[in-house]
Amino acid sequence: MSKARLVITAVVVEGRKPTEVAEAYGVSRSWLYELLARWISRGELQDPTNHAREQTWLVDPRAKCDRQARLRRSVHCTEDGLMRVHRAHPSEIDAVIAMPVGPGVLGMTKEALRAEFDAGRMRPEWTWVAVDDEDRIVGRALWWGRDGSAPIALDVLDTVGHVTSSIDIGSGLLRAGHDALAADGYGSPLPHTVRLPMGWRDRPTCIDAVEWRTRAAAGAGLTQVNERLQVEWSADDLASTSPDPSTSRFTLRSGTDEEFLDLFVQAARGSLDVMTQRSLAATSVEETAQDDLDFYLSCPGERDWWRVAVNSSRDRIGFVIPSATPYARNVGYLGVLPEHRGQGHVDKLVTYVTQFHQAAGATRITATTDAVNRPMAAAFARNGYRTVETRIDLEAPAG
Repeated sequence: MSKARLVITAVVVEGRKPTEVAEAYGVSRSWLYELLARWISRGELQDPTNHAREQTWLVDPRAKCDRQARLRRSVHCTEDGLMRVHRAHPSEIDAVIAMPVGPGVLGMTKEALRAEFDAGRMRPEWTWVAVDDEDRIVGRALWWGRDGSAPIALDVLDTVGHVTSSIDIGSGLLRAGHDALAADGYGSPLPHTVRLPMGWRDRPTCIDAVEWRTRAAAGAGLTQVNERLQVEWSADDLASTSPDPSTSRFTLRSGTDEEFLDLFVQAARGSLDVMTQRSLAATSVEETAQDDLDFYLSCPGERDWWRVAVNSSRDRIGFVIPSATPYARNVGYLGVLPEHRGQGHVDKLVTYVTQFHQAAGATRITATTDAVNRPMAAAFARNGYRTVETRIDLEAPAG
């Protein structure tokens, strides 16, 4: 076996540190990194584990190609040196949690991350880490599942390094994680949300954080970008209002799943919601409505909270789906049918859902709306909801 293959095998397959391998084989680290870069990017060397001709018959050629591809995807040469990406071992979770949040974003505290792992909403097998040639964790990607049964989103993506290096590390983490999750039978690629402080465009660290995450995500298939506003009602906030149900100009009643499916169909027409518009461009309004119905049925809120709004003539004018997350009560979904828009009904629906949650003892109610959906953002503001952060959603194209 040539020295080049011996070196590649030692680093990639055996997992030895480049410094140690370079010293053991009498080569420079710069030569070793150049060799690795060539092997990763152009495949100039064969799979180092397949070093003897008499062994090749033991390996299905397709399996050999798959293994070679996996090996190349696990090793990356960045401007800061060699980086290896792998699924986290349970023994590494403490170090994963202890890694600092990247600059410019609103990340989860160590205590919050620990609680997520304890609750099973984050799991070692849904966690990928990048380590440098000194075995230090320089990147982490943590996927999250609402009930712990399956991941539904990438919740945390952090790196240590400058923007260019972060793009390389982030791309490596996402590609490896997406491939593994898909092989495990989960949907992939799953969306990621970057949480930012208000006024983030005036802060260079925030701009850098958005740039490298957006570029890394795009390289891994998350090419759709949407900016959203996170709003919040708090009983302790002097700016919050106490909704008055007597101002409502409609009544509310329950409805069947079939009726709510039809209401989703009606509300989708002319919607300002970006995700709805993208879905309609890729599929039918009926499929879009079914996806919305299925999503809200899967949320922690109770199905019997849902209500249909009707006027004095018993005509349907809209609907509201109070919901919840694992952390707080949530506005969920509210919609006004096209022929009844612009008449102030949206304020009454926000009033209803706020009071509904208040009556159940909620002291904090959350909601999100697209930054471009100014009428909805204004309705929340009129009803005492404060905008507390900006969210950049990164998703794969619909359809």
